[in-house]
Amino acid sequence: MVQKLKTKEIHLKKTILKICLDQKKNSLMGIIQASRILFVSFKNFQLKGSIKGTRGFFLNGIFRKNFGNIFASSGKNKQIELFDVSNKRFLRSLKGHLEPVYSTNFSNDGLTLVSGGNDMLFKVWDISLQKCIVSYLSHQHFIRSVSFLPQSNQICGSSSYDGKIKLHDLRVKKGIISYWDHGCPIENFKFLPDRNTIVTIGGNFFKLWNIPERKCVFQVKETRPLLNVSVLSKRFIFYNSIGQEIHLFDNSSFSTYPLFCFEKEVLSLETSVKGLIIGFSDGKICYRNLVSDLKILLREKPYPLPKSPFFSTAQKTKNFFGFNPKKRSFFSKVFEIMKKKKKFCPKRKKEKGN
Repeated sequence: MVQKLKTKEIHLKKTILKICLDQKKNSLMGIIQASRILFVSFKNFQLKGSIKGTRGFFLNGIFRKNFGNIFASSGKNKQIELFDVSNKRFLRSLKGHLEPVYSTNFSNDGLTLVSGGNDMLFKVWDISLQKCIVSYLSHQHFIRSVSFLPQSNQICGSSSYDGKIKLHDLRVKKGIISYWDHGCPIENFKFLPDRNTIVTIGGNFFKLWNIPERKCVFQVKETRPLLNVSVLSKRFIFYNSIGQEIHLFDNSSFSTYPLFCFEKEVLSLETSVKGLIIGFSDGKICYRNLVSDLKILLREKPYPLPKSPFFSTAQKTKNFFGFNPKKRSFFSKVFEIMKKKKKFCPKRKKEKGN
């Protein structure tokens, strides 16, 4: 059972699990924490409402596509709960999972919802009928991410700790029409806007998959396990590893760049139309406008900025909720010393998949 939406002052002192945006206008931001979900205006960063859980913890949440006022939350109470954010009221609960629900996603028309969690069941829900219409065991381990193909109401995907990414067609009786093996537990995956490419992160690997050819076309092995991935466009993809660093992948040149370095651990990552929203382990949030940064990236090679492989987080960063970025990171100091000695960092090695 979840209490009704409330409006009160923001005191973000707990870990931020996920950040999501209203995909229609990018005007509303949902901040998911273990015991509550906050709704904040993305224009002036003022609190619009909140959901407080009375049972278990929240694990995930997402806005309904093309209908930004509807929000679906899921968590350890084994339910999916729908809310009308505009009118501050609870709508309904979708029950059927046997274990905590880690991921949900709406179809393009907003009439269908898919979900997955620790019971390894992939479920399809009809929102108008308020019931599950398809349910089957799709993985051999916990499901951690589900998503619809962009602009699609029938094709969707799921990823799991069994290392598999599976493609589902809701028009087919058996459902699964294709799958790929990442090789290690998958934390998250995203479809690219071109509808032909999937990006997956899991273990220390960042991989790019071609859907029609059913093969891995590019992979990078990082030094630390990867945690989140977010797609800005067909060309630019952001991802972060466990720790304080955020990386950028340029799909046009198949190159990766270290992008940000923070003092606190980065736990959540989300892209807006023009910027990047970052959530930290201490409950603080940073918004970065990337328009000027990407212009420099297009002009400078091989690094995004001529001064340092890391952007200066002290400049052009919009601070709110008490976030205080590093003025000068350790990596920028090392890079300046190397520049004086006329030595440059080698370009990151690329590993092509079979």
